[in-house]
Amino acid sequence: MKIVLTHSEGRFDGLAEGLRRRGHEVVHAPLIVTRPRSGEDARADASELLALPWLLFTSRSAVEAWAVLGVGWTAPDGHAPRLGAVGRQTASALRKQGAEPALVAERSSRAAGLAEAFLEHPAAAGPVGLPQGDRARPTLRRALEEMGFETRPLVLYETVTQPWTGEAEGSERPGAGGATELIVLASPSAAEALPGEVARRATLVAIGPTTAAALEHRGLPCRQASTPSVGGVLAEVDAVLAEPGGAGPDESGAVGDEGGRS
Repeated sequence: MKIVLTHSEGRFDGLAEGLRRRGHEVVHAPLIVTRPRSGEDARADASELLALPWLLFTSRSAVEAWAVLGVGWTAPDGHAPRLGAVGRQTASALRKQGAEPALVAERSSRAAGLAEAFLEHPAAAGPVGLPQGDRARPTLRRALEEMGFETRPLVLYETVTQPWTGEAEGSERPGAGGATELIVLASPSAAEALPGEVARRATLVAIGPTTAAALEHRGLPCRQASTPSVGGVLAEVDAVLAEPGGAGPDESGAVGDEGGRS
């Protein structure tokens, strides 16, 4: 089966290899790229957040964009804010940058889960810094503010959509000329960028409920991975193949029940 992966480079390590080991033809055709902010103004804005009690990160992209600025994790006076991560991948990104998160939302790898975990933390305090992208949804900010915590959102990167190349004629991508049977989408931005005519010819697998909700908003039925992980996607692909008729557009309309952006 031909499977197109639409996430950015460097995400979901091992997914393509796992699919190929199962005998699938895999094409990587990112639908979005992120562009971190840079320059003195961006560094100054980030440095101001270091004086706050907490910084909460809702994506690896936000962590990586913070690292690009080179402001570190400690304010000039020696104060180091506690760090929170939306899930294990974001926590791993923080550790890769030499920062240990004080809070990891284990029960739910999305903004609402991070808000819940933060509110339960005994050291929860504001103002709370929210490094994020330009398309971040207000789920986390609203949840914190409803509980009385002041927030300081800061846009660290922009998300830019890319043209569909999963089936480009004459492309040098492996298998680019064949018909796509299954497309994996890892963010609402990618779900919005997927051409409708392409989406309706393939089975769509969403990595998480926010991506599934974005597809539902467009009237596109999809499958949803049981967990937003490599293992969850592989299991869902196996489930597609195990059903009568194998791959093809899913008519069930099964989607997630909560919106949001990573």
